[in-house]
Amino acid sequence: MQLLRTAPEKRDQKLIDESLRAASAAAQILDRELAKKPYVAGDHFTFGDIPVASAAQRWFNLPIARPELPALSAWYARVKERPGFKRWLDLPLQ
Repeated sequence: MQLLRTAPEKRDQKLIDESLRAASAAAQILDRELAKKPYVAGDHFTFGDIPVASAAQRWFNLPIARPELPALSAWYARVKERPGFKRWLDLPLQ
């Protein structure tokens, strides 16, 4: 919200920094888990990947610096190829 819907002069940088730290920590946990398996719940795409893909779409499209997360990035690339992602999630952030 702060980066997309709040005027730059009204943004709370402390809140942005704290949120980025928390989101980065969560993304690093997900990256470690996805290094062990191709999808959130195992070897195949499941319902569990859908809400994570929604959050990842925001994460990868925010104008922020992100840590290197190779497994998460590879998973996101696979999920982005799915027709449902292209239709329902691959939208510009507003």
